[in-house]
Amino acid sequence: MDTAVKRLSLLKSHLASQKTAEPVTDSINSNGYTGFHDFLSDDEKELCKKIRKELEGKDVKAVSPGDMDTKEGIQSLNYYVENTEFPFEILEKLRSLKVGGATIKGNRSEELSPLMTGAVLMELYRLDPSLGTFYFVHNLVSLATIDLLGSEDQKKKYIPDGCRFLKAYSFGLTEPLNGSDATNLQTTAEKVAGGYILNGEKRWIGNATHSHAIIIWAKVKDTGEIKGFIVENGTIGMYCKKIEGKYAMRAVQNANITLNKVFVTDSQVLPEGNDWVTGPGRCLKHSRVYAAWGACGIAAGAYDFTIKYISQRKQFGKTISSFQINQEKLARMMGNLQAMIHMAKRVTLLYEAGKATFGQVSLTKAWCSQKARECVALGREMLGGNGILIDNQLMKLFMDAEAMHTYEGSYDINMLIAGRELTGVAAIR
Repeated sequence: MDTAVKRLSLLKSHLASQKTAEPVTDSINSNGYTGFHDFLSDDEKELCKKIRKELEGKDVKAVSPGDMDTKEGIQSLNYYVENTEFPFEILEKLRSLKVGGATIKGNRSEELSPLMTGAVLMELYRLDPSLGTFYFVHNLVSLATIDLLGSEDQKKKYIPDGCRFLKAYSFGLTEPLNGSDATNLQTTAEKVAGGYILNGEKRWIGNATHSHAIIIWAKVKDTGEIKGFIVENGTIGMYCKKIEGKYAMRAVQNANITLNKVFVTDSQVLPEGNDWVTGPGRCLKHSRVYAAWGACGIAAGAYDFTIKYISQRKQFGKTISSFQINQEKLARMMGNLQAMIHMAKRVTLLYEAGKATFGQVSLTKAWCSQKARECVALGREMLGGNGILIDNQLMKLFMDAEAMHTYEGSYDINMLIAGRELTGVAAIR
């Protein structure tokens, strides 16, 4: 046998041995492919597994990325997505898991470490981004705002029930004419005896239609201060209307809010925030850290479903996971996902240490949301025509990634915040 034939024989033998390699399909391992879960304690690792087990169980009837076969019953999460309803019964599961409150310290909640909070968000967004968004808005935006800026009386009144998911809260900053330009608030607060009168409109406020209280941000007429007000649903003059026609995050209940001569007492004012930096800006810095983890969860869900699908789907007499082009796309998804996770992890640790800048946080959120878009697009390509079916997850994730790319500051605005920090030149106010 000449040298060329020997080399060819060795090459064939090598390729044959590679075909028998075991794929890394376990989702916990794929999320931690380069060791993210090594940064969690043993108890935290067990909680990750418990969250997945509880929320993917057949009693929840969730059509999850990790189990393509769990599809019985109309009460799947996809049922709620298609009907634009929120699955309130799943809150009992979240309550039993004791993940309410997230990073809030003290005896009002089961405190999670910052990295564990990121892991919880990944799990929830991976299962369904609408569910993840409900948790995010309630815990990491609204409850966190009360914890950061509220009085002790406000914390005692609102945080314990919020941590147990007995009450839901939302955050009213965005307005119909001011989305990215959130510093230019048109909602006003006029000081009167014993409190304030609020007038204005808010838009895209997540959870608002079923919230027990909404944090409304307004500009004080006489002083120009920006203050937050805890306004309880049912207050005379405040009206919430569900936004119809959404094609992304469909189970999340976003609302338009009208405020017509709404009276709030002085006790409903958040005392610690009096301008953009100390008020909504401080809260957004906190929430954007964790929004990046939501993007990681969307990418993880896309990866997990895609690898399971291509490992089962056969074309031309073999599984499509054996195609070189699909292996390249899958490896690119995994590369994006791991880079996202470790970038989010680093900025989370910097934030915990009080060292993260607003630019670093904004860059991380923007970059992770962009890479999530790429991941779901790659997965969608590998599913072919079946990729547009809701049961096959990728089109739902595709649309939800578009919403993630925009909320908590659009990609462009977050990148301009980072650019301002890098250059010292402000492209926007």
